[in-house]
Amino acid sequence: MNQWLNAKVIASIPIFIAVNIAAFGVWFFDISTQSMPLILGIIAGGLVDLDNRLTGRLKNIFYTLIAFSISTFIVQLNIGKPIQYVLLMTIITFLFTMVGAVGERYRTIAFGTLVVAIYTTLTYTPDNSASWFINPVMILLGTLLYSIVTIIVYLFFPNRPVQESVAKAFCALGNYLDAKSEFFDPDEIDEIEKKHLNFAMKNTNVVEAFNQARTALFYRIRGQHRHARTQRMIRYYFAAQDIHERANSTHFDYRQ
Repeated sequence: MNQWLNAKVIASIPIFIAVNIAAFGVWFFDISTQSMPLILGIIAGGLVDLDNRLTGRLKNIFYTLIAFSISTFIVQLNIGKPIQYVLLMTIITFLFTMVGAVGERYRTIAFGTLVVAIYTTLTYTPDNSASWFINPVMILLGTLLYSIVTIIVYLFFPNRPVQESVAKAFCALGNYLDAKSEFFDPDEIDEIEKKHLNFAMKNTNVVEAFNQARTALFYRIRGQHRHARTQRMIRYYFAAQDIHERANSTHFDYRQ
């Protein structure tokens, strides 16, 4: 696959397609007054997008739409009542912050839910002649549009993000081993302390890359049926981890 088609490019494809579809829909149906909540809904959907297998993504979409519906409709009903609105936002913030402590999925959805509450406030117009539920519905439609496009893009590139994560782990491991090999240069004995600092920074990068790869693999292997490519990525990950453990557990008096 082309080198330029990396995980960042793939992640930007859904938002690009969804925004263009939304723009075409706004032009075709002549609903420019509802364009803002529609686009904000797409952005909110992008904020809660998590890399996962297909069933995991469908679950995320289901939970996201439920949480977003509760947030946007409740805020819309109370936005013209200052005291109730302040109390409501305080309660919502507390509840979804506590829900976010359950795990990464719920933390991400909780953050997006609070953002949707703010977006609902931003799109509110007191003198709007349209029905009160138009803005919440448009926000949800934007989120649903982005989610559908994400699923379609995922079907074309199901394993690319995991491959990128494992590849980055190996790149970080290679830099780590290069940093360790510099200790054996007999002409730079006086630079040992500087090399120790560089070596520690490379080790930190390896740990971060391994954590990202492990998280990506974790969401792919929770199902009973594992893709053969995912199993191969798991073997690669454990091989990289074994190399790192061996290199990290061996120490010498490099100055001597």
